[in-house]
Amino acid sequence: MRLKRDLSKEKIGETILAYLETHNVNEVSFSAIANELEIKSQSLYNYFPNIDYLISYTGSLYYEKIRMFITERVIGFSGVDAVRKFMDGFHEYNMSHPKQSQLLFVVPNEKLSTDYLEAKEKLNNILLQILEELVASLDKRIFYSKIIRSGLIGFLILENQHEETFIDNDFEQLMTMMIQKLSEK
Repeated sequence: MRLKRDLSKEKIGETILAYLETHNVNEVSFSAIANELEIKSQSLYNYFPNIDYLISYTGSLYYEKIRMFITERVIGFSGVDAVRKFMDGFHEYNMSHPKQSQLLFVVPNEKLSTDYLEAKEKLNNILLQILEELVASLDKRIFYSKIIRSGLIGFLILENQHEETFIDNDFEQLMTMMIQKLSEK
């Protein structure tokens, strides 16, 4: 058994992210994570009152990992090239972690975790900052940000659910279409 003092919210969340490399989000339970951590499941209640909070917190860690990945890719780029790098980075990271990416659309109630909302906002702020060079109006930047994020999430859902067979060119077409819309602004 692991000593309780070695346990933290972050360690639990990171354990869930590792668990999600091979399991679906709906397989996450206190007993499954306790087994991974080699602790009693009751110990998890010292950090999270229920599974919804646990999933929400883990979602915040996932958003932070996406943000760091994208940040590395957009550095040194601006304008349309930065938008393309943002979109491509989002897609690449999520496709390399398909089971973890479920956290983007299965968080039971994002209001349960201020960490989740803040991490999501930080990622969105990167996109808004990139769009600032291309779109003068804040309202329009927010609008374009929503369109881009909706397109990325929608594409990801379809790919993860295997509803359609996608090829790399399909994602390239999505990026081109969205960027053309930005150019029409």
